[in-house]
Amino acid sequence: MTGKYQQIAAVLEREIREGVHTVRFPSEAGLAKRFATTGMTVRKALEVLAAKRLIYKVPYVGTFVGQKQERELRIYWPIPHNSGFFQELGRCVQSRFPSLRIQFEHDSALAPECDLICSKATFAGTYTDSVMPYPAELVERFRSAPDYFQEPFETHRIGRHTYALPVLFSPMVLNLNSEAAVWNIQFPEPPSLDYESLSAIGAEARKHGGALWDLRTAGFVLLCQLFSCGNDSGRLASLSPDAVRDVFSRFRKLWRFCAFHDETPCVFSARVRQSGNSPGMLFLFPLPWCGLRRYSLMSGDFLLLSNGCRQVREAMDAAAAFLSPEVQKVIASWGMGLPVLKYAAVDSLAAGGESDAVYLQACGHLLTNNASEQTMRLRFFAQFGALQPDGAGLDELERYVLSAIGFARSAADVRSPNIQKRLMAFLDL
Repeated sequence: MTGKYQQIAAVLEREIREGVHTVRFPSEAGLAKRFATTGMTVRKALEVLAAKRLIYKVPYVGTFVGQKQERELRIYWPIPHNSGFFQELGRCVQSRFPSLRIQFEHDSALAPECDLICSKATFAGTYTDSVMPYPAELVERFRSAPDYFQEPFETHRIGRHTYALPVLFSPMVLNLNSEAAVWNIQFPEPPSLDYESLSAIGAEARKHGGALWDLRTAGFVLLCQLFSCGNDSGRLASLSPDAVRDVFSRFRKLWRFCAFHDETPCVFSARVRQSGNSPGMLFLFPLPWCGLRRYSLMSGDFLLLSNGCRQVREAMDAAAAFLSPEVQKVIASWGMGLPVLKYAAVDSLAAGGESDAVYLQACGHLLTNNASEQTMRLRFFAQFGALQPDGAGLDELERYVLSAIGFARSAADVRSPNIQKRLMAFLDL
């Protein structure tokens, strides 16, 4: 006499062959109720069907009819700040692709072998050598939708081609460090944080053995000020050379307040949402003088389509899934960067705290990392990191920025492929 689980397996096998079940198989709880038995008995019956390759189970998703497809999609993603966040994000994306096994890789050496590559706002490489553009219709589905922030889609974009889809993003802001609170420095209102007030704050910090900011933060501030010298496009070719010279002249006066040692306490540090919450007041980046647009750099996680991708259609579908409301809500609930979906970003304030309102305010002033400026910024930060405490190297950096503007203007005016190639060669490291 056969056991009950075998009887159940026989009934279900007959139903599968007769076409009663075609794609998704009933849940264990539903089958237990139907056959008036325990979950253990149903589980043994399903094991019989799985051994015959009539069904297969996808973790966190469910059970399906047929043989499991052994297709695998590999995504390179640097080790996240929060493993719980990453696990929930992975489960949410996997649930949308029951016939595809999504494998996340964290070793950077494996990135070239993956189908999708997660990158930050600045991509250190030649696009055509490493990744391929997304179809315009896929990008426009989100980019033109009023429910999504548009600025993140300008990142990794050159001409009509977009090389990355944003998963999450974050404007960079200044954080007032808690160490400086004990110095009793008088701070102006955030909108009034200009060069004069910064000089006064820096001088007061030096009295306490501190500094205005570290070298990294100083670089971010200078770059934001330089791009405020142009029009609202935020493009290199729009920068005014005279205004750029003026920015460097004002910035030199702040140089003596910069910290060159890690142990030096600083008043300000540049922060992004992914770094988590930190005590202290958040400021938008300071204005060099009244009347110019306030710019903020963008950080975030962006998915690029690898040139080595073996399953292009599936990879594009998976990248688009990260922009779905379900995944964007996961990002909002953990407070790991701002979701690209607007209403999810607003919801994220509950997770990140009231200070996140400053990040949302900065969204209207984002300096998008367009591909035509990517290599300029890479070289800018490479040279900035080599600057000396006495300011040696600032003159050379100023000359480079002015030359880069000249090349960018030539390329914009002539529209010649040869000029474009010369520009990229000049800007490249």
